[in-house]
Amino acid sequence: MDSTANKRLKTYKENPFFYSSRFIFVLSAFVYLFWLFDLSVYGIMLILVLCGVLFALCRDLSPVVPLFFVFVQVIGQNPDNLVSLYSLYFYIAGICVLVAGLVIHFIRFKPFRNYGKIKGFAVGVCFASLAMMLGGISVTGRDALPVVLIVVFGLVSCGAVFFFIPALGRDSSRRLTKTVMNAVIASSVIAIAQLVTLLIQSGDPIGAVASKYSLNAGYAHPNYLANIIARSIPVAIWLSVSNKRYSFLWLFFAYICGVSILLTSSRATLLVAVIVSIVCVVYYFPKLDYKLNWICTFCILLGITMTGAGLLSDKLSALFPNIFKGINSNGRIDLWNLGIERFLKKPIFGVGLDFDLGGRTELNPTNSPYTPFWYHNTVVQILCCTGIFGLLAFIPYFYHQYRTMLIGKKPAIISLLFVIVTIQAISLLDVFFFTPQEFLQMIIITVAGIKALPEDKGNSHIYDLIKFIKLKKNKEV
Repeated sequence: MDSTANKRLKTYKENPFFYSSRFIFVLSAFVYLFWLFDLSVYGIMLILVLCGVLFALCRDLSPVVPLFFVFVQVIGQNPDNLVSLYSLYFYIAGICVLVAGLVIHFIRFKPFRNYGKIKGFAVGVCFASLAMMLGGISVTGRDALPVVLIVVFGLVSCGAVFFFIPALGRDSSRRLTKTVMNAVIASSVIAIAQLVTLLIQSGDPIGAVASKYSLNAGYAHPNYLANIIARSIPVAIWLSVSNKRYSFLWLFFAYICGVSILLTSSRATLLVAVIVSIVCVVYYFPKLDYKLNWICTFCILLGITMTGAGLLSDKLSALFPNIFKGINSNGRIDLWNLGIERFLKKPIFGVGLDFDLGGRTELNPTNSPYTPFWYHNTVVQILCCTGIFGLLAFIPYFYHQYRTMLIGKKPAIISLLFVIVTIQAISLLDVFFFTPQEFLQMIIITVAGIKALPEDKGNSHIYDLIKFIKLKKNKEV
């Protein structure tokens, strides 16, 4: 049986198209068109089916990475269409294909064969998932369905990290890194295209920018669009110094991302993007060979920025009124105080991610009935929803995530670490760390870091503990 399976694997030939930039381009174009024409139900089904097909056909599952980054962007400006009985049949069909493809992948490619040692980050994800699942365990009168969904998400996160480690980058870790970078960029390009479309559709782009929340993409308000766009900046800066003759042109893309963030008036994202950009430039500039082209381009963009700021200096406050408000102008500090207050009532395990589900405030006016109550700060969210246990349980997650990305000191992986830093830093003033898509995306990015390491690096410290115990016993003998 094993010899037959081995022969099949030897005759396996991958489809180069799935691993190419062209595939990501075609996928991104379809995502944008489905969003534009409000065909969200069909778009979601298509992505589920495509994911199932890729599971069945690909030994190295790097091609599924872009799907996790652009999945939600297919949701159009009328999200109410997603929850009809009619749409349910399409989802079931897509999920059936997805599950069938996953089963075929396990049978055909046996991803867990010769798994090797458990990585530290996988253990960290398990601790974080356990914290989410146990959060609010001491709270009485909870609805069963949200609790079940939280448990399912925790189990899916654990399963995903253990599955992704052998399945992603199986045939090429370098290709996986490139695919993740391309997926981040593709997601940002889609968000920029959607932002421009919304401004055009508004009929009054200047008024739309000034009012901010009139720009609603369906799956995202402006703050989320800004978050998605900001992630490409560290990748673009790394690509701009990658020592190819025309790599400096990536600075123009980074600049377009910055201008797009400004148009969303997202203060947290703008602040983080500026800081991360400066750190990236300082870190990567010494690695640059073609310095003259890069410096000239940078000076041109800086000149454009200063000229624009000078010409519009008397209009900036009117055009971007939200940017010049105080930090508590939208109630963030009040939300943090509320989160701490709730934490103090249930300090051990917190109140749970399902507490006050769909709670609405002036800061969360668009919360739907299934949306968690967001405290707009990851630390407060962890404390309030998972308690002291959760705060301690998330330490291994962050420790192993940053250890994994830093230990190899590879510039491309460091650029992806800056993507994680961007998401997590923005989440100190916003909500994105605990959204399912971002949580899974950060897992995928960290797996790319794991795959770039030698086999003996990034392993769980459990093995060091076992080795220490064995040595101690041998000395006693």
